[in-house]
Amino acid sequence: MTRFLKTFRGRGNQLQERMGCLVQTGLDYNVVSSFIKQVPMVPNQTKDALEKKIDCMTNFLGYSVNSLEEFSAYLCYDFERVKLRFRMYIRLREKGAAKRKVSMGTILACSCAICKILCRCPP
Repeated sequence: MTRFLKTFRGRGNQLQERMGCLVQTGLDYNVVSSFIKQVPMVPNQTKDALEKKIDCMTNFLGYSVNSLEEFSAYLCYDFERVKLRFRMYIRLREKGAAKRKVSMGTILACSCAICKILCRCPP
């Protein structure tokens, strides 16, 4: 918790607002608390940014909100990076190069995983 308090930028009411935003999406309060301890930069995102990223994750990417339990660092990634990586992955799935649904962490954090898929994909 000390590490979190050192990294948090904002006032107490902003923290409460951002935590409330995450809880309103359907996540349990204890789950939100635990992944904030793991990734203390999450509350530094604005409420609008959190809502935008969660909306994209559920509606555009097709992942459930519970996926944040496995890869809460998703909320810290730049939104443009997320969109580009997933567009590339969706395109590969449409071409048949990537057949199964891959975890968010694999797509975002492991650029080598996308490269391996690309190498198998015919031009």
